[in-house]
Amino acid sequence: MSFLKKEWKAITVVIWLIIITIYLSKINGQLEAIHAQNEKTISTIDSIESVAISTDAALIDFSKEIKSVDAKLLAIAKRLRRR
Repeated sequence: MSFLKKEWKAITVVIWLIIITIYLSKINGQLEAIHAQNEKTISTIDSIESVAISTDAALIDFSKEIKSVDAKLLAIAKRLRRR
C-alpha cells in the first residue's frame, strides 16, 4: 500500500494517458471514414463537372449548327420570295 500512496499521481497519469490514447484511436477511425467519404464525394463531383462541361460544349456546337441552318433557311426563303 505504501507504493500506492507514493505513486498514486503517476498511476493516475498513466490511466489518463491510456484512456486518451483509446479515445484518440476511436476518433482516428471515424476521421478515416469521413476522409474516405469525402474522397468519394470529390470523385462524384468531378464526374458531374466533366459531364456538365462536355454537355455545355455539345450545346455550343449544336447552337452553331442551328445558326448555320437558320442562315441557309433564310437564304432559301429569300429566293422563294423573289419568284
